[in-house]
Amino acid sequence: MIENETVIDIGVQKALMRKPLVLSCIAMTIGLIGVVLYFILGMRFDTIWTELLLLFAIPLGMGLVLVINYFKNIKRYNHDKFIVNCYRFDEYCFEAITMKGEECLGQNIFTYDKVYKISKTKKYLFIFVKKYSALPIARYKLSKEEDTELLKYLKKK
Repeated sequence: MIENETVIDIGVQKALMRKPLVLSCIAMTIGLIGVVLYFILGMRFDTIWTELLLLFAIPLGMGLVLVINYFKNIKRYNHDKFIVNCYRFDEYCFEAITMKGEECLGQNIFTYDKVYKISKTKKYLFIFVKKYSALPIARYKLSKEEDTELLKYLKKK
């Protein structure tokens, strides 16, 4: 049996949102380059397609909105709440208990076939039980053997 406690803090949020943030920044950069080129070419040539501006303005706007939302969510994240997820893994299922101090906020038992996907970073392992619902596991609190065994359990699906 593997046991783990993971504090749900701003580090977990940043690790979980890193990939969408990078993709948003790439879209914003491509859109910005396209809009700048549109105006540079517009000064040089009399006829330029307005659709070209729209083609680049969309990723610029979407990327900008997503980046702003990311930083708003990080800023709004409540640092005062001390929430810990406690996990117990065995070869058939795993249990997740969410605690705030001594109060139990929730408890779930999942079989490994219910795992939607797994995402790994150096510090965390994110177990997605639904498309947009992830349980973070602090990998830095696991031994190398526990980490390997846990990944073996999760890949059983």
